[in-house]
Amino acid sequence: MKRRILALILATASLFSLAGCGSSDKEKKNKRTKRTKDEPSVVTTKDRKTKDGDDDDKTPFSDLKLSEKYLVGFRFSTNDIFDYDPYVTVRYRYDKKVEMEGDFPVGTTTERRVLEFDIADEQYDAVINAIDLKELYTLDPEELDPQQTCDGGYSYLYLYGDDDQILYSSGGFCPMNDRFGEMLHAVHMNMPSELFGTYEQLKNRYHFQQYMSYCNYGVFLSDDIDVNAITGYQLLVVDAQYLSAEDIATLKRNNMYILSYINVGSIESFRPYYDEYADLTLGDYEHWEEEKWMDVSNTRWQSFILEQLAPELLEKGIDGFFVDNCDVYYQYQTDEMLSGLATIMKGLMAMGNEVIINGGDVFMDAYTSKMGEWSDVITGINQEMVFTYMDWDNNMLRARVGDCDEMKYYKEYIEKYADLGAYIFLLEYTDNAGIEKRVQDYCLDKPYFNYYISDSLELD
Repeated sequence: MKRRILALILATASLFSLAGCGSSDKEKKNKRTKRTKDEPSVVTTKDRKTKDGDDDDKTPFSDLKLSEKYLVGFRFSTNDIFDYDPYVTVRYRYDKKVEMEGDFPVGTTTERRVLEFDIADEQYDAVINAIDLKELYTLDPEELDPQQTCDGGYSYLYLYGDDDQILYSSGGFCPMNDRFGEMLHAVHMNMPSELFGTYEQLKNRYHFQQYMSYCNYGVFLSDDIDVNAITGYQLLVVDAQYLSAEDIATLKRNNMYILSYINVGSIESFRPYYDEYADLTLGDYEHWEEEKWMDVSNTRWQSFILEQLAPELLEKGIDGFFVDNCDVYYQYQTDEMLSGLATIMKGLMAMGNEVIINGGDVFMDAYTSKMGEWSDVITGINQEMVFTYMDWDNNMLRARVGDCDEMKYYKEYIEKYADLGAYIFLLEYTDNAGIEKRVQDYCLDKPYFNYYISDSLELD
């Protein structure tokens, strides 16, 4: 029921977002000249006037070779006066499917995707009954109709040819024809709710991509953070297991995007589910007495992460995951562990949110060389201690000297995946202003490189 209500709200919003009635003449003039690069050329009856003012020869509707696959299509967005959202093309098919085609953000890049959704019989019937292709082809959408009260902004409906490409675009600026408005309303109001959910994921990732070109980045993993005190970050990492949905909402009011820490490769003894899964541990985690490595190849653990823990975190309103301890594959380099970890990471990606891996260099290189593309499993990388390191013998945080081998290795790792399109985040531990300046200088001239400096390994 909630999904259906959301669908109706978004559909209604999309219609009003196209509206130009409240715009000034200057604003309307600007809108008339603005067209997105993917918008097809538009031909209406008004465009087909000859110099003498008469219609030129137009192929009779009866001679058109129309698609046997697509009924009608249109461009969809939830744009409003406050925000710019991505456009997608929505196509209704005769086989009771709806397609959505658009550029989906994958890290800092995009991929063109066509997704399909089932449509309920009553929704399909509503569209079929509303759409008259002959009328759509012959009417003048911009003709003023006294019965039409909704000024539609730039609005188009597409007819498709037998090659399944756009054959004719009907519409224009402020189409005031009543029948055009009825058909436009029908296609907007009868999209499947699943399509709206997918579009919302696309929109969130689109805006995330815009903000991550340079952002204020913060990581706070304490179990008792003051959610009202943390402000001023575009991207914030917290451990949402310790927070309520109300806490997350408060953080999102004060910040932009919230990722939750999720530990997939090890398990801490203080987690409430430790006893249930302790039998799947593999060995001690050096320097962290409360933690043990997990058998990520075990389907019980995979199911827990993907069917219980991750969904519970998403229910609280987070925007994605900060995934820790994929370095379990570095500790146990078997095909079974690689495959199991890949299953978990791909499962998190399938939920449609951001997935930032903490470290994970050995896993990422093994996965991309043996199993698939980087974008199957992550959208970005957080790398700890590129410029700093922990001297465990003396229990001190230290700076790496010069351009040492470890620093070169980590830089090569993150720069390799940055070039492929991954977001990059650095997490350094120091209270030394000079080291912070080195980190800042390194990230400054690199798009989508961001950093956070903490003076504590506990990130509190």
